[in-house]
Amino acid sequence: MGYTDSQLQELVIDNIRGFMIENLSSIMPMEIICYMSNKIMDELTTAADVLVHTK
Repeated sequence: MGYTDSQLQELVIDNIRGFMIENLSSIMPMEIICYMSNKIMDELTTAADVLVHTK
């Protein structure tokens, strides 16, 4: 079974956010973790858009 681009994007986002929460929550406030994960997702989304449009 294949995934759509949006499903893959959500899967990546969930995995990165889960990894960050699991590994950083003991040393960093949740607000900062959420802010960082949102920034990372913005960058990944931009990179993915560039890749899709240059295929």
